[in-house]
Amino acid sequence: MRVHIFEQFMGGHHTNYLAALLQRLAPLKRDGQIERLVVSITKRHHSSLPFRQQLACFEDAVVIDNSVPDVNPALALKDRMRVARNFRAATRKHAADITISTTADQETLVAGLLPGFHSSLVPPVGRTIGIIHAGYAGQANNLANRAKDIVYRLGLRYAPWTKIGIVNPLVYEWAVRHLPWRADRFVLIPDPVPRVESLSASNARDKLGLPLEGTYVGHVGTTDKRKAIPELLAAFKSVARPNERLLLAGRLSDDHRTLVESGYADMVASGAIILIDRYLDPVELDQALSALNVVAVPHYPRVELSANFLRAVAAGRPLLADRYGYTGAMIERFAIGHSCNVLDAAELADALRKSMDSAASYRVSESVRQLVAFHSLDNFAATVLASVLPVESARLGLVPLSWQWTAGIVHGC
Repeated sequence: MRVHIFEQFMGGHHTNYLAALLQRLAPLKRDGQIERLVVSITKRHHSSLPFRQQLACFEDAVVIDNSVPDVNPALALKDRMRVARNFRAATRKHAADITISTTADQETLVAGLLPGFHSSLVPPVGRTIGIIHAGYAGQANNLANRAKDIVYRLGLRYAPWTKIGIVNPLVYEWAVRHLPWRADRFVLIPDPVPRVESLSASNARDKLGLPLEGTYVGHVGTTDKRKAIPELLAAFKSVARPNERLLLAGRLSDDHRTLVESGYADMVASGAIILIDRYLDPVELDQALSALNVVAVPHYPRVELSANFLRAVAAGRPLLADRYGYTGAMIERFAIGHSCNVLDAAELADALRKSMDSAASYRVSESVRQLVAFHSLDNFAATVLASVLPVESARLGLVPLSWQWTAGIVHGC
């Protein structure tokens, strides 16, 4: 059996997905159960720190083809077409029985828009899976997003993958419901979340040099324009009581740093707002999550899955997030905190107050444990590989936890 994995981009989930798959595939190659294992990436990816940290350990078992041309990450239509052409060229170069594109949104979009790519995108033989993140699940909230949604739907309808791996459960459920004649091609792929080393709040705070006492709400990770940090700061200021703290742990964007310095300097001086304004390594990320009583994941309204949200779930903490899209749906289904409209100041302040007041009574439920298990690194790899190896999956020990089972605990199915 020959396996080929293609990844156009680097860092973040792009490298994480490769690492999780190779964790499963490399031993099979070393044992002789896989004849050839090839990963196609760019030269920049091959020489990057993420590669050295996560992928270099597999080079004894994997052929690394670093000839994939770079593409402008701004992703105008011409760039998306380049990704599709790069994928097509790599798959023709490495004829394989199994072909996996770990970030297949661009190839899928191009195949939906351009009929000429329908039949020529994927190899003429073998089984293929493209993993996609994009889509609106019928929840597009403005004209521009509705136009994008139409294009994404075309990709789901026409892309010629043997299996279309969908990361967002809302998009997966929409696709199964609205494209029933293709439902057997769709598989929900868990976004892999590394195991979080959860500590007691006092232990985590001690390791980070934070005050040990108090109720903490906070945001963990880098901030950018997609995060409702100004709204979170304003809400906290309006409802904070003595001995309650807001922690912002991770590098702040320039705009957010300026806002804190100009509008909240008094709360920083008093210790009500605490900043750890720098890059956090994985151990520190886990410590920061554990230090909190409530984890705020205040994205502005968006449908997309949130990796930060899932990492907070894995840390065993209740969440506060926007009601729209993925985050709102998961909070409602799995009872893991409070959701609100983050653009409504009064509603956000009320949800924040309720989150802090109820934090002490939060307990991780069986359904949340199952959600965490579904998103494990091992289940990601097992789900991807079992979808394209239906006959060989049992022999290879691929027994994935399904979304139907995970969600069924919540709905009593």
